[in-house]
Amino acid sequence: MLVREIMNEEVITCPPSARIADVARTMKQHNVGMVPITENGQLLGVVTDRDITVYCVATGNIDRSARELIHGRPVTITPDSPVEEAAKVMTVNKVRRLCVTSNGKIHGVLSLDDLSGAGNANLVAEALQQIHQAQCLKH
Repeated sequence: MLVREIMNEEVITCPPSARIADVARTMKQHNVGMVPITENGQLLGVVTDRDITVYCVATGNIDRSARELIHGRPVTITPDSPVEEAAKVMTVNKVRRLCVTSNGKIHGVLSLDDLSGAGNANLVAEALQQIHQAQCLKH
C-alpha cells in the first residue's frame, strides 16, 4: 500500500506571517494537531499543538509569528512511498505526522491514525513505542 492511498489530502495550512493565536484557532476549528506552514505552495515547516504549548504558552511568548516558531526542516514522505517506509520515517524521527510532499509542494498529511485506520496496527504500535520511549528519555 502506498502513502497516497491513505493520506489526508485536505491539508489546512497557514502562511508564515500568521500569528500563533491564529494558528491555534485554525487547529481548533479543523480539529488538527499540526498545521503546515506554506508560502507560494511550498512547505516551509510545521507548527504543532505541542510547539505552541512548550515554546509559546509555557514561556509566556505567544505574540509570535508561525515563521518564528518553525525550526529545522519538516519530516516528509513522498506520495508514492510504501506505508511501511512512512512508519519507519515516523519511528526514526519520533513524529506522529508526516507532510506528504513532492518537489517541496505539500499534497497531504499522513498520521499514525491514518496508518492504523488502513490496517497497519503493528506498524503503529512499533512507532508509538519508539516515540514514547524517546519522549520519556527527554524528561
